[in-house]
Amino acid sequence: SLFAAQVVKDALCDRLKKEVGFRPSVDIQSPDIQINLFIHDNKAVISLDTSGQPLHKRGYRTETGAAPLQETLAAALLKIANYDGTSIVLDPCAGSGTLLIEAALMASKTPPGFFRKSWGFEHHPDFNQHAWDSFKKSVDGKRQKLAQGMFWAIEREPEIADFCRINCDNAGFKNAIHVSCGDFTTHEPQADYNFLITNPPHGKRLASEEALVPLYRALGDFMKKKMHKPARGFIFTSSMMLAKQ
Repeated sequence: SLFAAQVVKDALCDRLKKEVGFRPSVDIQSPDIQINLFIHDNKAVISLDTSGQPLHKRGYRTETGAAPLQETLAAALLKIANYDGTSIVLDPCAGSGTLLIEAALMASKTPPGFFRKSWGFEHHPDFNQHAWDSFKKSVDGKRQKLAQGMFWAIEREPEIADFCRINCDNAGFKNAIHVSCGDFTTHEPQADYNFLITNPPHGKRLASEEALVPLYRALGDFMKKKMHKPARGFIFTSSMMLAKQ
């Protein structure tokens, strides 16, 4: 794959040297224009990258724990759970707050790329600044304030709870997402939580499956005893054994 990339790079540089008389200097880590090469069987597709930084990097998350959930995956999970922005949301294993922040972005109708500083397409030759500014203004104008008491986070580790607060603040939700440091098993509800979604450890990157059985049983007890009724709960895990707990 490296050889294929270098062939394309050399072709581009040779063409540019022929057209303008010199080879360009390129920042390998952050190029003005990124060109992607995809090869499948005997077909190659060369394309201009419109994103720049990967789309999952929304721009608000500056602090993470050991096994962070990608922002785009968190948004997808909320979509799968049919989250509509009206529920009182609780994440009892909040980590750095990604699920709650993505839920708050949806509820406030904030575009997912709102906090990004730059996009790949802004460096393309046919980029129209006026058209982009007009479109961005029309979409950003749909943002709305969040009601108080709709988003709740519980995180056991003090350092990670601080990370969660920092990320919530970065996203503009410092007062909208309530973050408490503690164990959800001893937590007394502070609102009528009716939508639980969480990404607890599931024995792949953190801890072992057997060691996590008490945690999953505690999540089940929490949903049965402390969630407002009726309520919905969604736990993201790759372990069927733990899911059954």
